[in-house]
Amino acid sequence: MLTSQQLNKLIPLTLHVKYGKIISDAIEIWKKENICPSRFNFGLDFLEETFKLYKHKNKENPNIDHYCCLIGAALVGKENKTSKGISFNSLVQEIYNVEEEEILDLMRGFDRKELLSGDESEAFKFGFSIQEALWLE
Repeated sequence: MLTSQQLNKLIPLTLHVKYGKIISDAIEIWKKENICPSRFNFGLDFLEETFKLYKHKNKENPNIDHYCCLIGAALVGKENKTSKGISFNSLVQEIYNVEEEEILDLMRGFDRKELLSGDESEAFKFGFSIQEALWLE
């Protein structure tokens, strides 16, 4: 579930030439009222043929059924080829045409609450800008 303020900050990021499709796909999932963005949590059921979110109840917020990170949200509804021997990172590379290091940097940036020295890749900064928009820090 995204607020209008979060959406207003996220929508411009969808125009990014290389990573815009990832955030576009994630936004479509996060906009649903029972789904919440989350750090450090793919939120995916890896046993299904198509990626689905697993249900996770939170006593603090009983209206939220699912929590998922940037990459997890982006993959919802996509074919899960991990059972066919394709690694998770290779699958993300195939779908979004990004390198493995970029995937890792996107995840690191999204999960990090502050920038540190050495966090200078474009992918890291993009992931960081998404989490800043989400948590309005």
